[in-house]
Amino acid sequence: MKLEGHVTWVGRSSMEIEITASTVNDANVKTPCLTAVFTMVATDPNTKKSTQVNPLLPTNPQEQGRFNQGEFNRQQRLERKKNSLMNQPPTADERFLIHNIFMESFVEVNMPFSKDSHLRDQYLSPFGHLRIGRILEDLDAMAGNIAFRHADDGNPNSFPLVIVTASLDRIKILQQLLPDQDMKLEGHVTWVGRSSMEIEITASTVNDANVKTPCLTAVFTMVATDPNTKKSTQVNPLLPTNPQEQGRFNQGEFNRQQRLERKKNSLMNQPPTADERFLIHNIFMERNRIDIDHSNDVPMSSTKKESIILCQPS
Repeated sequence: MKLEGHVTWVGRSSMEIEITASTVNDANVKTPCLTAVFTMVATDPNTKKSTQVNPLLPTNPQEQGRFNQGEFNRQQRLERKKNSLMNQPPTADERFLIHNIFMESFVEVNMPFSKDSHLRDQYLSPFGHLRIGRILEDLDAMAGNIAFRHADDGNPNSFPLVIVTASLDRIKILQQLLPDQDMKLEGHVTWVGRSSMEIEITASTVNDANVKTPCLTAVFTMVATDPNTKKSTQVNPLLPTNPQEQGRFNQGEFNRQQRLERKKNSLMNQPPTADERFLIHNIFMERNRIDIDHSNDVPMSSTKKESIILCQPS
Protein backbone atom coordinates (compact mmCIF):
# COMPACT_ATOMS: atom_id res chain seq x y z
CA MET A 1 0.00 0.00 0.00
CA LYS A 2 1.14 3.52 -0.77
CA LEU A 3 -0.08 6.66 1.00
CA GLU A 4 0.14 9.95 -0.91
CA GLY A 5 -1.12 13.35 0.13
CA HIS A 6 -0.72 17.12 -0.13
CA VAL A 7 -2.45 20.39 0.70
CA THR A 8 -5.36 21.16 -1.63
CA TRP A 9 -6.72 24.37 -0.06
CA VAL A 10 -5.50 27.04 2.39
CA GLY A 11 -7.41 29.75 4.21
CA ARG A 12 -5.96 32.16 6.74
CA SER A 13 -5.01 29.61 9.39
CA SER A 14 -6.64 26.41 8.17
CA MET A 15 -5.50 23.90 5.57
CA GLU A 16 -7.35 21.12 3.79
CA ILE A 17 -5.25 18.04 3.15
CA GLU A 18 -6.21 15.14 0.89
CA ILE A 19 -4.59 11.72 1.36
CA THR A 20 -5.02 8.76 -0.95
CA ALA A 21 -4.22 5.16 -0.03
CA SER A 22 -3.53 2.84 -2.98
CA THR A 23 -2.64 -0.80 -3.38
CA VAL A 24 0.40 -1.52 -5.52
CA ASN A 25 0.84 -4.75 -7.48
CA ASP A 26 4.03 -6.37 -8.73
CA ALA A 27 3.94 -4.26 -11.88
CA ASN A 28 3.93 -1.14 -9.66
CA VAL A 29 0.38 -0.31 -10.76
CA LYS A 30 -1.47 1.70 -8.15
CA THR A 31 -5.19 1.15 -7.43
CA PRO A 32 -6.77 3.77 -5.10
CA CYS A 33 -8.63 2.10 -2.26
CA LEU A 34 -9.20 4.94 0.22
CA THR A 35 -9.26 8.74 0.24
CA ALA A 36 -9.43 11.01 3.29
CA VAL A 37 -9.72 14.77 3.64
CA PHE A 38 -8.45 16.46 6.82
CA THR A 39 -8.79 20.05 7.97
CA MET A 40 -5.81 21.23 10.00
CA VAL A 41 -5.52 24.53 11.90
CA ALA A 42 -2.30 26.34 12.84
CA THR A 43 -2.14 28.01 16.27
CA ASP A 44 0.39 30.20 18.04
CA PRO A 45 2.08 28.19 20.84
CA ASN A 46 2.06 31.20 23.18
CA THR A 47 -1.34 32.83 22.63
CA LYS A 48 -3.07 29.54 21.71
CA LYS A 49 -4.91 31.49 19.00
CA SER A 50 -5.05 30.66 15.31
CA THR A 51 -2.24 32.14 13.25
CA GLN A 52 -1.71 32.79 9.56
CA VAL A 53 -0.02 30.21 7.34
CA ASN A 54 1.57 30.39 3.89
CA PRO A 55 -0.94 30.88 1.04
CA LEU A 56 -1.40 28.20 -1.60
CA LEU A 57 -0.93 28.95 -5.32
CA PRO A 58 -2.69 26.68 -7.85
CA THR A 59 -0.61 26.30 -11.02
CA ASN A 60 -3.05 24.55 -13.40
CA PRO A 61 -6.81 24.09 -13.95
CA GLN A 62 -6.85 20.77 -12.07
CA GLU A 63 -5.26 22.31 -8.99
CA GLN A 64 -7.58 25.33 -9.28
CA GLY A 65 -10.57 23.01 -9.34
CA ARG A 66 -9.41 21.21 -6.19
CA PHE A 67 -8.75 24.56 -4.53
CA ASN A 68 -12.29 25.72 -5.39
CA GLN A 69 -13.65 22.46 -3.95
CA GLY A 70 -11.75 23.19 -0.73
CA GLU A 71 -13.34 26.64 -0.50
CA PHE A 72 -16.76 25.09 -1.09
CA ASN A 73 -16.08 22.54 1.69
CA ARG A 74 -15.20 25.42 4.04
CA GLN A 75 -18.50 27.18 3.29
CA GLN A 76 -20.35 23.91 3.97
CA ARG A 77 -18.61 23.53 7.34
CA LEU A 78 -19.56 27.06 8.34
CA GLU A 79 -23.18 26.47 7.30
CA ARG A 80 -23.38 23.22 9.27
CA LYS A 81 -21.95 24.94 12.32
CA LYS A 82 -24.42 27.81 12.00
CA ASN A 83 -27.40 25.44 11.77
CA SER A 84 -26.18 23.03 14.43
CA LEU A 85 -28.59 22.14 17.26
CA MET A 86 -25.87 23.50 19.58
CA ASN A 87 -26.54 26.97 18.14
CA GLN A 88 -30.23 27.04 17.26
CA PRO A 89 -33.31 24.80 17.52
CA PRO A 90 -35.07 23.24 14.54
CA THR A 91 -37.48 25.53 12.74
CA ALA A 92 -41.18 24.72 12.67
CA ASP A 93 -40.73 23.22 9.21
CA GLU A 94 -37.95 20.94 10.50
CA ARG A 95 -40.09 19.53 13.31
CA PHE A 96 -41.98 16.34 12.57
CA LEU A 97 -45.62 17.44 12.33
CA ILE A 98 -48.09 14.62 12.95
CA HIS A 99 -51.83 14.71 12.29
CA ASN A 100 -53.14 13.62 15.69
CA ILE A 101 -56.69 12.48 16.39
CA PHE A 102 -58.71 13.72 19.37
CA MET A 103 -58.13 10.83 21.75
CA GLU A 104 -54.34 10.68 21.29
CA SER A 105 -54.10 13.61 23.71
CA PHE A 106 -56.64 12.14 26.15
CA VAL A 107 -55.68 12.30 29.84
CA GLU A 108 -57.67 11.16 32.87
CA VAL A 109 -56.98 11.61 36.57
CA ASN A 110 -58.79 9.77 39.39
CA MET A 111 -59.27 11.52 42.74
CA PRO A 112 -60.60 9.00 45.29
CA PHE A 113 -61.78 11.48 47.94
CA SER A 114 -64.14 8.96 49.58
CA LYS A 115 -61.34 6.44 50.19
CA ASP A 116 -58.19 8.55 50.63
CA SER A 117 -58.52 10.81 53.68
CA HIS A 118 -55.03 12.26 53.21
CA LEU A 119 -55.87 13.36 49.66
CA ARG A 120 -59.24 14.73 50.78
CA ASP A 121 -57.64 16.84 53.52
CA GLN A 122 -55.44 18.56 50.93
CA TYR A 123 -58.54 19.82 49.12
CA LEU A 124 -60.76 20.75 52.09
CA SER A 125 -61.39 24.36 53.06
CA PRO A 126 -61.69 25.42 56.73
CA PHE A 127 -65.45 25.09 56.29
CA GLY A 128 -65.36 21.49 55.05
CA HIS A 129 -65.94 22.29 51.36
CA LEU A 130 -63.75 21.42 48.39
CA ARG A 131 -61.40 24.29 47.60
CA ILE A 132 -62.31 25.35 44.06
CA GLY A 133 -58.96 27.16 43.74
CA ARG A 134 -57.09 23.90 44.27
CA ILE A 135 -59.28 22.21 41.66
CA LEU A 136 -58.48 25.01 39.20
CA GLU A 137 -54.75 24.47 39.79
CA ASP A 138 -55.20 20.80 38.88
CA LEU A 139 -57.21 21.69 35.78
CA ASP A 140 -54.51 24.10 34.58
CA ALA A 141 -51.72 21.55 35.16
CA MET A 142 -53.76 18.88 33.39
CA ALA A 143 -54.37 21.19 30.41
CA GLY A 144 -50.58 21.62 30.14
CA ASN A 145 -50.05 17.85 30.15
CA ILE A 146 -52.68 17.40 27.43
CA ALA A 147 -51.10 20.14 25.30
CA PHE A 148 -47.64 18.53 25.60
CA ARG A 149 -49.07 15.14 24.60
CA HIS A 150 -50.58 16.65 21.47
CA ALA A 151 -47.52 18.76 20.55
CA ASP A 152 -45.02 15.90 21.00
CA ASP A 153 -43.67 14.80 17.61
CA GLY A 154 -42.07 11.61 18.93
CA ASN A 155 -38.60 12.74 17.85
CA PRO A 156 -36.08 12.74 20.74
CA ASN A 157 -33.87 15.16 18.79
CA SER A 158 -36.55 17.84 18.50
CA PHE A 159 -36.06 20.91 20.64
CA PRO A 160 -38.63 20.91 23.49
CA LEU A 161 -41.40 23.49 23.17
CA VAL A 162 -42.56 25.83 25.91
CA ILE A 163 -46.34 25.69 26.35
CA VAL A 164 -48.12 28.42 28.30
CA THR A 165 -51.73 28.98 29.35
CA ALA A 166 -53.12 31.79 27.21
CA SER A 167 -56.56 31.86 28.85
CA LEU A 168 -59.22 29.98 30.75
CA ASP A 169 -62.01 30.78 28.31
CA ARG A 170 -64.91 29.52 30.36
CA ILE A 171 -65.74 27.31 33.30
CA LYS A 172 -69.15 25.89 34.14
CA ILE A 173 -70.00 24.42 37.54
CA LEU A 174 -72.90 22.09 36.84
CA GLN A 175 -73.48 20.91 40.41
CA GLN A 176 -71.96 21.19 43.87
CA LEU A 177 -68.53 19.64 44.37
CA LEU A 178 -68.77 17.30 47.36
CA PRO A 179 -65.71 16.18 49.33
CA ASP A 180 -67.10 12.72 50.15
CA GLN A 181 -67.52 11.69 46.49
CA ASP A 182 -64.78 10.40 44.20
CA MET A 183 -63.92 12.63 41.27
CA LYS A 184 -62.53 11.92 37.81
CA LEU A 185 -60.92 14.52 35.53
CA GLU A 186 -60.96 13.80 31.78
CA GLY A 187 -59.77 16.01 28.96
CA HIS A 188 -58.26 16.25 25.49
CA VAL A 189 -57.56 18.71 22.69
CA THR A 190 -60.68 19.79 20.78
CA TRP A 191 -59.23 22.38 18.38
CA VAL A 192 -55.78 23.33 17.04
CA GLY A 193 -54.65 26.37 15.10
CA ARG A 194 -51.08 27.06 14.07
CA SER A 195 -49.58 27.43 17.54
CA SER A 196 -52.64 27.46 19.82
CA MET A 197 -54.69 24.57 21.19
CA GLU A 198 -58.13 24.52 22.80
CA ILE A 199 -58.48 21.93 25.55
CA GLU A 200 -61.72 20.84 27.20
CA ILE A 201 -61.66 19.17 30.61
CA THR A 202 -64.65 17.62 32.40
CA ALA A 203 -64.75 16.84 36.11
CA SER A 204 -67.27 14.17 37.12
CA THR A 205 -68.31 12.63 40.42
CA VAL A 206 -68.19 8.82 40.49
CA ASN A 207 -70.51 6.75 42.70
CA ASP A 208 -70.04 3.22 44.03
CA ALA A 209 -71.55 1.79 40.83
CA ASN A 210 -68.86 3.65 38.82
CA VAL A 211 -71.49 5.92 37.26
CA LYS A 212 -70.09 9.32 36.28
CA THR A 213 -72.05 12.56 36.73
CA PRO A 214 -70.46 15.69 35.18
CA CYS A 215 -70.11 18.48 37.73
CA LEU A 216 -67.70 20.91 36.04
CA THR A 217 -66.39 21.72 32.57
CA ALA A 218 -63.52 24.04 31.69
CA VAL A 219 -62.01 25.18 28.38
CA PHE A 220 -58.38 26.33 28.21
CA THR A 221 -56.39 27.92 25.38
CA MET A 222 -52.72 26.91 25.38
CA VAL A 223 -49.99 28.36 23.13
CA ALA A 224 -46.71 26.72 22.08
CA THR A 225 -43.63 28.96 21.95
CA ASP A 226 -40.01 28.54 20.92
CA PRO A 227 -37.79 28.54 24.06
CA ASN A 228 -35.09 30.62 22.34
CA THR A 229 -36.98 33.16 20.21
CA LYS A 230 -39.95 33.32 22.64
CA LYS A 231 -42.22 33.43 19.57
CA SER A 232 -45.15 31.15 18.83
CA THR A 233 -44.29 27.98 16.92
CA GLN A 234 -46.30 25.45 14.94
CA VAL A 235 -47.78 22.37 16.60
CA ASN A 236 -49.25 19.14 15.25
CA PRO A 237 -52.56 19.57 13.39
CA LEU A 238 -55.72 17.94 14.77
CA LEU A 239 -57.74 15.51 12.65
CA PRO A 240 -61.46 15.03 13.50
CA THR A 241 -62.60 11.48 12.74
CA ASN A 242 -66.40 11.71 13.13
CA PRO A 243 -69.22 14.30 12.97
CA GLN A 244 -69.19 14.85 16.75
CA GLU A 245 -65.47 15.67 16.76
CA GLN A 246 -65.91 17.87 13.68
CA GLY A 247 -68.64 19.78 15.50
CA ARG A 248 -66.38 20.38 18.51
CA PHE A 249 -63.55 21.42 16.19
CA ASN A 250 -65.86 23.92 14.46
CA GLN A 251 -66.90 25.26 17.87
CA GLY A 252 -63.22 25.77 18.70
CA GLU A 253 -62.73 27.75 15.49
CA PHE A 254 -65.80 29.85 16.35
CA ASN A 255 -64.37 30.49 19.84
CA ARG A 256 -61.12 31.66 18.24
CA GLN A 257 -62.98 34.13 16.04
CA GLN A 258 -64.83 35.41 19.10
CA ARG A 259 -61.54 35.95 20.95
CA LEU A 260 -60.09 37.86 18.02
CA GLU A 261 -63.24 39.98 17.78
CA ARG A 262 -63.16 40.82 21.49
CA LYS A 263 -59.49 41.74 21.25
CA LYS A 264 -60.13 43.91 18.21
CA ASN A 265 -62.99 45.79 19.90
CA SER A 266 -61.29 46.14 23.28
CA LEU A 267 -60.95 49.63 24.76
CA MET A 268 -57.23 48.89 24.87
CA ASN A 269 -57.20 48.96 21.05
CA GLN A 270 -59.88 51.44 19.99
CA PRO A 271 -62.14 54.11 21.53
CA PRO A 272 -65.90 53.63 22.12
CA THR A 273 -68.10 53.66 19.04
CA ALA A 274 -70.55 56.47 18.32
CA ASP A 275 -73.42 54.38 19.73
CA GLU A 276 -71.46 53.61 22.90
CA ARG A 277 -70.59 57.28 23.43
CA PHE A 278 -74.24 58.23 22.91
CA LEU A 279 -75.32 55.63 25.50
CA ILE A 280 -72.77 56.89 28.04
CA HIS A 281 -73.92 60.47 27.50
CA ASN A 282 -77.57 59.51 27.99
CA ILE A 283 -76.73 57.77 31.28
CA PHE A 284 -74.78 60.82 32.42
CA MET A 285 -77.61 63.20 31.54
CA GLU A 286 -80.22 60.97 33.19
CA ARG A 287 -78.16 60.81 36.37
CA ASN A 288 -77.83 64.58 36.54
CA ARG A 289 -81.43 65.58 35.86
CA ILE A 290 -82.43 68.26 38.36
CA ASP A 291 -86.07 67.15 38.43
CA ILE A 292 -85.19 63.79 40.03
CA ASP A 293 -84.84 63.49 43.80
CA HIS A 294 -81.53 61.84 44.64
CA SER A 295 -81.84 62.17 48.40
CA ASN A 296 -82.50 58.43 48.82
CA ASP A 297 -79.65 57.34 46.54
CA VAL A 298 -76.97 55.19 48.15
CA PRO A 299 -73.35 56.04 47.20
CA MET A 300 -71.48 53.07 45.79
CA SER A 301 -68.60 53.64 48.23
CA SER A 302 -70.94 53.12 51.20
CA THR A 303 -71.68 49.54 50.06
CA LYS A 304 -68.09 48.43 50.53
CA LYS A 305 -67.60 45.45 52.84
CA GLU A 306 -64.48 43.62 53.91
CA SER A 307 -63.90 40.18 55.35
CA ILE A 308 -60.92 37.94 56.08
CA ILE A 309 -60.79 34.19 55.53
CA LEU A 310 -57.81 32.36 57.00
CA CYS A 311 -56.87 29.63 54.51
CA GLN A 312 -54.78 26.60 55.34
CA PRO A 313 -51.54 26.17 53.35
CA SER A 314 -51.72 24.32 50.03
